[in-house]
Amino acid sequence: KCLDNEPLKWQAYINLVADTGMRRGEACGLQWTDVDFKKGCITIRRNLQYTSAAGIYEDTPKNRKSRPLRRETGIMFSYVWKVTWLLE
Repeated sequence: KCLDNEPLKWQAYINLVADTGMRRGEACGLQWTDVDFKKGCITIRRNLQYTSAAGIYEDTPKNRKSRPLRRETGIMFSYVWKVTWLLE
């Protein structure tokens, strides 16, 4: 209910992060190659970071390993689609 008045791109982003436990930098680093619709999972392979000295740069996930995120429903994938489409 808190997100009802927010733009769709923020609703999608918050729901994706909240439903999966994904970190902000991991969500920002997603690419279509990370989404496997057949297996129903998203693989976290990169993490976007920002520092004033370096700007935005790509790094490995916090634990230094890629990891799959699985969901039984297709909701997460619709969030990924919305976030990616709206931010492009």
